[in-house]
Amino acid sequence: MLDSPFGFSRSQAVKLTLVVLGFQVASGLAVGLVIGFVTGFFRSAHLPVPTWADSTGPVCVALINMVTFFAGCHYALKKIGARWHELLVVRGTPIAAFLAMIVTLCGAAIVLSELVNLTHRFVPPPALVQRFFGRLSDVGAHPFAVPFVLVVIAPITEELFFRGLLLRRLLATQRT
Repeated sequence: MLDSPFGFSRSQAVKLTLVVLGFQVASGLAVGLVIGFVTGFFRSAHLPVPTWADSTGPVCVALINMVTFFAGCHYALKKIGARWHELLVVRGTPIAAFLAMIVTLCGAAIVLSELVNLTHRFVPPPALVQRFFGRLSDVGAHPFAVPFVLVVIAPITEELFFRGLLLRRLLATQRT
């Protein structure tokens, strides 16, 4: 098994989960307050409120999730005495492997998109879910924010979290 500093006990994992949820609530409240002040300022000045100043829009959701992610990772790394560079374990990967991953991801995106379309045809999502995710992925309303969040922010945070923390924990505690 891998000798890793990322081995969490069950109680540590529960505590980390509760801390991350606390960070999520706190950052949501902080960003919500800032957005409220910005919106109030623009309305009091009789100016149109910018599209990014929407608390359920992609910019705010990405900001809240980024703050939560980095605060949660910082907390976990401090607790186990590890450094940030230890999270990313993609060192020494050949460029050909990245090119193959890009082609594979493009194909998977097409297949998954069609699977989602087929699923929505037979089991449509509730109206609340459609409204929320429709606003988050509306490229017309947010032409720069949505692609940035979906193409840059989401993969980086997902890679650091899943490969950096979870994979190391699984490798440290489970047999291959």
